[in-house]
Amino acid sequence: MFRKASLLVAGGVMVFCLAAMGPGRADDLFLRGDADASGQLDVSDAVFTLDFLFLGGEAPRIADSADANDDGRIDIADPLATLGYLFLGSEDLPLPGAAVPGADPTEDALGLGA
Repeated sequence: MFRKASLLVAGGVMVFCLAAMGPGRADDLFLRGDADASGQLDVSDAVFTLDFLFLGGEAPRIADSADANDDGRIDIADPLATLGYLFLGSEDLPLPGAAVPGADPTEDALGLGA
């Protein structure tokens, strides 16, 4: 329950952060695991990633957001990490995390587009 409430609050924080940022910089901010860019982490993000990987669905707007385990790839491990975080109490997702939007602190080939 606490995790769900903190994610809802984070959605409000994200809206505030995006409004406060100047043009261009807001596109660099994301929630780790928020593959569908809805502003909150939920089961639909894992479904979105699975659809992209296996059914030819829409690519994530910010590829790093779908890289839930931050290994530099979008693969089956990412929706599993998202589901583990949401339902099994697995460890927190790598920075910027799932609660407050931020930029990706790690270098990888994903960048903003998939």
